[in-house]
Amino acid sequence: MADGWIKLHRRIMESKTFSRLTAIQQLIAIYIILNANHEDGVWFDKYRNVEVPVKRGQCILSRNRIINEWFHGDKEITDRKVRTTLNKLNDDFLTIETTNYYTLVTVLNYDAYQTKNEANDQQTDQEPTKKRPANDQLTSLNKNDKNVKNDKKIIYTVDESEILSFWNSKGIIQHNETGPIKKEIAKALKTIGKEQIFKSITNYSTLLHDQDFFYSHKFALDKFLKQSNGLPNFLDDGQTWINYKEREKKNGYDRSKGISGTDAPRKPKIQAENKFTMQNL
Repeated sequence: MADGWIKLHRRIMESKTFSRLTAIQQLIAIYIILNANHEDGVWFDKYRNVEVPVKRGQCILSRNRIINEWFHGDKEITDRKVRTTLNKLNDDFLTIETTNYYTLVTVLNYDAYQTKNEANDQQTDQEPTKKRPANDQLTSLNKNDKNVKNDKKIIYTVDESEILSFWNSKGIIQHNETGPIKKEIAKALKTIGKEQIFKSITNYSTLLHDQDFFYSHKFALDKFLKQSNGLPNFLDDGQTWINYKEREKKNGYDRSKGISGTDAPRKPKIQAENKFTMQNL
Protein backbone atom coordinates (compact mmCIF):
# COMPACT_ATOMS: atom_id res chain seq x y z
CA MET A 1 0.00 0.00 0.00
CA ALA A 2 1.25 3.49 -0.83
CA ASP A 3 2.48 5.79 1.92
CA GLY A 4 0.67 8.99 2.88
CA TRP A 5 -3.00 9.85 3.35
CA ILE A 6 -5.80 11.99 1.95
CA LYS A 7 -8.69 13.95 3.46
CA LEU A 8 -11.99 13.20 1.74
CA HIS A 9 -14.38 16.11 2.21
CA ARG A 10 -18.07 15.48 2.93
CA ARG A 11 -19.02 17.77 0.08
CA ILE A 12 -18.39 14.87 -2.31
CA MET A 13 -21.84 13.67 -1.27
CA GLU A 14 -23.30 16.90 -2.68
CA SER A 15 -22.19 15.90 -6.18
CA LYS A 16 -25.24 14.87 -8.21
CA THR A 17 -23.10 12.56 -10.31
CA PHE A 18 -21.63 10.82 -7.25
CA SER A 19 -25.02 10.46 -5.54
CA ARG A 20 -26.46 8.66 -8.58
CA LEU A 21 -23.80 5.96 -8.52
CA THR A 22 -24.24 2.51 -7.01
CA ALA A 23 -22.19 1.60 -3.93
CA ILE A 24 -19.56 -0.20 -6.02
CA GLN A 25 -19.38 2.67 -8.50
CA GLN A 26 -18.90 5.13 -5.64
CA LEU A 27 -16.09 2.94 -4.29
CA ILE A 28 -14.36 3.02 -7.68
CA ALA A 29 -14.72 6.82 -7.75
CA ILE A 30 -13.16 7.12 -4.29
CA TYR A 31 -10.29 4.87 -5.34
CA ILE A 32 -9.61 7.21 -8.27
CA ILE A 33 -9.34 10.10 -5.80
CA LEU A 34 -7.08 7.97 -3.57
CA ASN A 35 -4.73 7.24 -6.48
CA ALA A 36 -4.66 10.74 -7.94
CA ASN A 37 -1.46 12.72 -7.41
CA HIS A 38 -1.60 14.99 -4.37
CA GLU A 39 1.30 16.98 -5.86
CA ASP A 40 2.48 17.56 -9.42
CA GLY A 41 4.69 14.72 -10.68
CA VAL A 42 5.57 12.67 -13.74
CA TRP A 43 4.79 9.19 -15.11
CA PHE A 44 7.41 7.32 -17.14
CA ASP A 45 6.17 6.04 -20.50
CA LYS A 46 8.50 3.09 -21.07
CA TYR A 47 7.40 2.49 -24.64
CA ARG A 48 8.38 5.97 -25.84
CA ASN A 49 11.03 6.47 -23.14
CA VAL A 50 9.55 9.83 -22.10
CA GLU A 51 8.21 11.33 -18.88
CA VAL A 52 4.55 12.42 -18.95
CA PRO A 53 3.56 15.28 -16.60
CA VAL A 54 0.86 14.20 -14.15
CA LYS A 55 -0.52 17.14 -12.20
CA ARG A 56 -2.20 17.31 -8.82
CA GLY A 57 -5.59 15.58 -9.09
CA GLN A 58 -4.54 13.43 -12.06
CA CYS A 59 -3.53 9.79 -12.45
CA ILE A 60 -2.62 7.31 -15.17
CA LEU A 61 -4.93 4.31 -15.22
CA SER A 62 -6.58 1.56 -17.23
CA ARG A 63 -9.56 -0.68 -16.57
CA ASN A 64 -7.21 -3.61 -16.16
CA ARG A 65 -5.22 -1.73 -13.54
CA ILE A 66 -8.35 -0.81 -11.58
CA ILE A 67 -9.58 -4.42 -11.54
CA ASN A 68 -6.36 -6.31 -10.90
CA GLU A 69 -4.11 -3.84 -9.10
CA TRP A 70 -6.46 -1.64 -7.09
CA PHE A 71 -9.05 -4.31 -6.25
CA HIS A 72 -6.83 -7.39 -6.64
CA GLY A 73 -9.20 -9.21 -9.00
CA ASP A 74 -12.27 -8.93 -6.75
CA LYS A 75 -15.16 -10.66 -8.56
CA GLU A 76 -17.49 -7.77 -7.70
CA ILE A 77 -15.32 -5.38 -9.73
CA THR A 78 -15.85 -6.40 -13.35
CA ASP A 79 -14.66 -4.78 -16.57
CA ARG A 80 -18.24 -3.84 -17.42
CA LYS A 81 -18.82 -2.16 -14.05
CA VAL A 82 -15.56 -0.21 -14.32
CA ARG A 83 -16.36 0.91 -17.88
CA THR A 84 -19.89 1.97 -16.88
CA THR A 85 -18.55 3.87 -13.86
CA LEU A 86 -15.99 5.78 -15.93
CA ASN A 87 -18.66 6.68 -18.49
CA LYS A 88 -20.95 8.00 -15.73
CA LEU A 89 -18.15 10.00 -14.10
CA ASN A 90 -16.83 11.44 -17.36
CA ASP A 91 -17.41 15.19 -17.93
CA ASP A 92 -19.15 16.01 -14.60
CA PHE A 93 -16.85 14.33 -12.06
CA LEU A 94 -13.67 13.73 -14.06
CA THR A 95 -12.24 14.03 -17.55
CA ILE A 96 -10.60 11.18 -19.46
CA GLU A 97 -7.83 11.79 -22.00
CA THR A 98 -6.93 8.66 -23.96
CA THR A 99 -3.84 8.27 -26.15
CA ASN A 100 -2.30 5.30 -27.96
CA TYR A 101 -0.02 4.77 -24.96
CA TYR A 102 -1.94 5.67 -21.79
CA THR A 103 -5.13 7.10 -20.28
CA LEU A 104 -4.87 10.27 -18.18
CA VAL A 105 -7.74 10.93 -15.76
CA THR A 106 -8.30 14.33 -14.15
CA VAL A 107 -10.55 14.60 -11.08
CA LEU A 108 -12.58 17.78 -11.47
CA ASN A 109 -12.80 19.96 -8.35
CA TYR A 110 -10.10 17.81 -6.74
CA ASP A 111 -9.31 20.53 -4.20
CA ALA A 112 -12.95 20.58 -3.11
CA TYR A 113 -12.86 16.87 -2.23
CA GLN A 114 -9.23 16.75 -1.04
CA THR A 115 -8.37 19.88 0.95
CA LYS A 116 -4.74 20.79 0.33
CA ASN A 117 -3.91 22.47 3.63
CA GLU A 118 -4.96 22.40 7.24
CA ALA A 119 -6.33 25.97 7.18
CA ASN A 120 -9.21 24.96 4.91
CA ASP A 121 -9.93 21.98 7.12
CA GLN A 122 -10.07 24.11 10.24
CA GLN A 123 -12.61 26.46 8.64
CA THR A 124 -14.99 23.72 7.43
CA ASP A 125 -14.73 21.04 10.11
CA GLN A 126 -17.60 21.05 12.59
CA GLU A 127 -15.35 20.09 15.50
CA PRO A 128 -13.73 23.10 17.23
CA THR A 129 -9.98 23.23 16.71
CA LYS A 130 -9.30 23.71 20.40
CA LYS A 131 -10.66 20.23 21.13
CA ARG A 132 -8.18 18.54 18.83
CA PRO A 133 -4.93 17.00 20.00
CA ALA A 134 -2.06 19.41 19.65
CA ASN A 135 -0.26 17.28 17.05
CA ASP A 136 -3.34 17.43 14.74
CA GLN A 137 -2.84 21.19 14.40
CA LEU A 138 0.64 20.80 12.98
CA THR A 139 1.12 21.16 9.22
CA SER A 140 3.89 19.77 7.04
CA LEU A 141 5.66 20.68 3.85
CA ASN A 142 4.61 17.34 2.36
CA LYS A 143 1.89 15.00 3.66
CA ASN A 144 4.10 12.02 2.98
CA ASP A 145 6.68 13.55 5.32
CA LYS A 146 4.16 14.85 7.87
CA ASN A 147 5.90 13.32 10.88
CA VAL A 148 9.31 14.84 10.12
CA LYS A 149 10.33 17.88 12.13
CA ASN A 150 11.93 20.75 10.25
CA ASP A 151 13.24 22.73 13.19
CA LYS A 152 16.64 23.34 11.62
CA LYS A 153 17.92 23.62 8.08
CA ILE A 154 19.34 20.44 6.60
CA ILE A 155 22.38 20.92 4.34
CA TYR A 156 22.60 18.43 1.47
CA THR A 157 25.76 17.73 -0.52
CA VAL A 158 25.65 18.02 -4.31
CA ASP A 159 25.38 14.24 -4.76
CA GLU A 160 22.65 13.96 -2.13
CA SER A 161 20.65 16.75 -3.78
CA GLU A 162 21.02 15.12 -7.21
CA ILE A 163 19.71 11.80 -5.90
CA LEU A 164 16.74 13.43 -4.17
CA SER A 165 15.89 15.45 -7.31
CA PHE A 166 16.23 12.37 -9.49
CA TRP A 167 13.86 10.43 -7.21
CA ASN A 168 11.30 13.26 -7.20
CA SER A 169 11.39 13.39 -11.02
CA LYS A 170 10.11 9.81 -11.24
CA GLY A 171 6.61 10.50 -9.97
CA ILE A 172 6.72 8.05 -7.07
CA ILE A 173 6.50 9.92 -3.74
CA GLN A 174 7.67 13.51 -3.54
CA HIS A 175 10.04 14.47 -0.71
CA ASN A 176 11.63 17.59 0.69
CA GLU A 177 15.14 17.76 2.12
CA THR A 178 14.86 16.10 5.53
CA GLY A 179 17.34 14.61 7.97
CA PRO A 180 16.26 10.95 7.76
CA ILE A 181 16.34 10.98 3.95
CA LYS A 182 19.75 12.67 3.90
CA LYS A 183 21.05 10.01 6.31
CA GLU A 184 19.94 7.11 4.09
CA ILE A 185 21.22 8.75 0.90
CA ALA A 186 24.63 9.27 2.52
CA LYS A 187 24.77 5.61 3.60
CA ALA A 188 23.85 4.38 0.12
CA LEU A 189 26.45 6.64 -1.49
CA LYS A 190 29.15 5.10 0.68
CA THR A 191 27.91 1.56 0.08
CA ILE A 192 27.22 1.35 -3.67
CA GLY A 193 27.80 4.81 -5.17
CA LYS A 194 25.70 7.33 -7.06
CA GLU A 195 25.51 5.56 -10.43
CA GLN A 196 24.14 2.36 -8.92
CA ILE A 197 21.57 4.33 -6.93
CA PHE A 198 20.45 6.07 -10.13
CA LYS A 199 20.25 2.71 -11.90
CA SER A 200 18.15 1.12 -9.17
CA ILE A 201 15.75 4.09 -9.01
CA THR A 202 15.37 4.03 -12.81
CA ASN A 203 14.62 0.30 -12.84
CA TYR A 204 12.16 0.64 -9.95
CA SER A 205 10.36 3.53 -11.69
CA THR A 206 10.15 1.56 -14.95
CA LEU A 207 8.64 -1.45 -13.22
CA LEU A 208 6.28 0.60 -11.03
CA HIS A 209 4.83 2.56 -13.95
CA ASP A 210 4.41 -0.45 -16.23
CA GLN A 211 0.64 -0.94 -16.31
CA ASP A 212 1.09 -4.47 -17.63
CA PHE A 213 3.17 -5.53 -14.62
CA PHE A 214 1.25 -5.93 -11.38
CA TYR A 215 3.59 -4.16 -8.97
CA SER A 216 2.16 -1.17 -7.12
CA HIS A 217 4.15 -0.74 -3.91
CA LYS A 218 5.39 2.83 -3.59
CA PHE A 219 8.43 3.18 -1.34
CA ALA A 220 9.33 6.34 0.48
CA LEU A 221 12.90 7.18 -0.56
CA ASP A 222 14.50 6.50 2.82
CA LYS A 223 12.80 3.08 3.05
CA PHE A 224 13.72 2.28 -0.53
CA LEU A 225 17.39 2.93 0.26
CA LYS A 226 17.61 1.02 3.53
CA GLN A 227 15.25 -1.95 3.19
CA SER A 228 16.48 -5.24 1.74
CA ASN A 229 13.43 -5.45 -0.52
CA GLY A 230 14.11 -1.96 -1.85
CA LEU A 231 17.21 -0.74 -3.68
CA PRO A 232 19.06 -4.11 -3.95
CA ASN A 233 16.05 -5.75 -5.61
CA PHE A 234 16.04 -3.25 -8.48
CA LEU A 235 19.71 -3.33 -9.42
CA ASP A 236 20.48 -5.18 -12.65
CA ASP A 237 21.24 -8.33 -10.63
CA GLY A 238 18.35 -7.82 -8.18
CA GLN A 239 15.77 -10.58 -8.07
CA THR A 240 12.72 -8.37 -8.66
CA TRP A 241 14.33 -6.73 -11.69
CA ILE A 242 15.48 -10.12 -13.06
CA ASN A 243 11.92 -11.46 -12.73
CA TYR A 244 10.60 -8.42 -14.55
CA LYS A 245 13.08 -8.81 -17.42
CA GLU A 246 12.32 -12.51 -17.75
CA ARG A 247 8.62 -11.71 -17.97
CA GLU A 248 9.33 -9.19 -20.73
CA LYS A 249 11.26 -11.82 -22.68
CA LYS A 250 8.37 -14.28 -22.36
CA ASN A 251 6.01 -11.61 -23.68
CA GLY A 252 8.39 -10.91 -26.57
CA TYR A 253 9.21 -7.30 -25.70
CA ASP A 254 12.74 -6.15 -26.48
CA ARG A 255 13.34 -2.99 -24.42
CA SER A 256 16.70 -2.28 -26.03
CA LYS A 257 15.04 -2.08 -29.48
CA GLY A 258 11.70 -0.74 -28.32
CA ILE A 259 9.70 -3.34 -30.25
CA SER A 260 7.58 -6.31 -29.35
CA GLY A 261 8.31 -9.85 -30.37
CA THR A 262 5.47 -9.74 -32.89
CA ASP A 263 7.03 -6.70 -34.57
CA ALA A 264 10.57 -8.05 -34.59
CA PRO A 265 11.91 -9.21 -37.98
CA ARG A 266 11.73 -12.99 -38.17
CA LYS A 267 12.74 -13.66 -41.75
CA PRO A 268 16.46 -14.17 -41.06
CA LYS A 269 15.61 -16.68 -38.34
CA ILE A 270 13.38 -18.68 -40.72
CA GLN A 271 16.06 -18.64 -43.41
CA ALA A 272 18.62 -19.97 -40.99
CA GLU A 273 16.32 -22.79 -39.96
CA ASN A 274 15.62 -23.69 -43.60
CA LYS A 275 19.32 -23.72 -44.43
CA PHE A 276 20.03 -26.07 -41.54
CA THR A 277 17.25 -28.39 -42.70
CA MET A 278 18.50 -28.53 -46.30
CA GLN A 279 22.04 -29.33 -45.19
CA ASN A 280 20.82 -32.24 -43.12
CA LEU A 281 18.75 -33.63 -45.99
